[in-house]
Amino acid sequence: MPFSEKVAFFVTERRGLMWGVVALIVVASLTILIAFLRLDTEVLNLLPRGFDSVEGLKIYNSEFAQTRELTFALLCQPEDVDKLEEFAPKFVESRRRFRSASRSCGVKSRAVRHGRRSS
Repeated sequence: MPFSEKVAFFVTERRGLMWGVVALIVVASLTILIAFLRLDTEVLNLLPRGFDSVEGLKIYNSEFAQTRELTFALLCQPEDVDKLEEFAPKFVESRRRFRSASRSCGVKSRAVRHGRRSS
């Protein structure tokens, strides 16, 4: 008896057995999914690994978790880092003059170079 005839026989003549097999497959599948499924709820871990921008976002997320802070990223060429260090406090002071920023009580100055904080 060919395989297709055996399947047809079980489907038509042994319905209870077929439903039992289907139920067993469903239960086994759900058991495997529940036992081995680990959901990662961190959205940043869903982004591709190995990119400087993604690593920078992860550092930003871990270091600046305060939702009421506004952060500006100042970009410069590597040879102009000293100029940026001089410009950053002036930039912060000019931002404090805005009425909407008057509620901020402190400013954290951190230099981030190539995805890592400098000491």
